Amino acid sequence: MSVSRYNEWTSEFRCYEEYVKEHLPAEENEATPEVSDWPTQTLPEVLAWLCTQNSVPLTVLRQKLLPLGLMPSALIDDVNERAFDMAGEPALDEASGTVTVQRGVLLQVLAVL
Repeated sequence: MSVSRYNEWTSEFRCYEEYVKEHLPAEENEATPEVSDWPTQTLPEVLAWLCTQNSVPLTVLRQKLLPLGLMPSALIDDVNERAFDMAGEPALDEASGTVTVQRGVLLQVLAVL
């Protein structure tokens, strides 16, 4: 690429960049929920909510557990360990970004917590 073509291309790029900056909303003007804006639930409330679901996107579960300082994988492992001891099968199964809930098994686990 010649120097003149490079300078021309760079100049065009700067013009596009300025146009985008002028016409896109500024980040400070966009309303994005803060973590503190989400209602905080207790762990028993999150587990009770899970009992009402057939499946849950992993991202939704993560959002509910984030304020509690918990990760979905830790919750799934703990619940399933108890479920295997009680029922011989998992209560929660994570695959492809979705957590499948075996409500009957989860209810058995919650009954002894």
